[in-house]
Amino acid sequence: MKTEEKLIRLLIVDEDPHKAEKMTSSLRATGMQVRAEFAEDDEDMAELLANKTFDLVVFSLDLPDFEIARAQQLLDACGEHIGLIALAQSVDTDVITETISAGARDVVDSASTRHLIQVIEREARAVSDWRRARRLEAQFQE
Repeated sequence: MKTEEKLIRLLIVDEDPHKAEKMTSSLRATGMQVRAEFAEDDEDMAELLANKTFDLVVFSLDLPDFEIARAQQLLDACGEHIGLIALAQSVDTDVITETISAGARDVVDSASTRHLIQVIEREARAVSDWRRARRLEAQFQE
């Protein structure tokens, strides 16, 4: 696998840049190659999506004025295949079902770094596999 394919380009949407940096450090400590950007609101997220390429978005459900459904709309509008992972301080069945219905691939308790790492690894593989399949399909069509 190429080095560029091992790199996970992550967009972290949270109101606390310190939490985003801590998350990035935790991922790197496991050996992941991570390039992370940070957004606080939908305007930041829209601007970053318009100007950079991402594999995954980690979205805090605790943002007061930015809901995950809006984040999914921004992802749909950018036209790229980007996975959406939700972080919540309190995870229960209702939160999980509502969040996945809104477009998230998974919901992780924000206190569970180990689970977050597992989900990011899984979703990064899924995005990479999807993109590889699209490239192969395009080559086959030629």
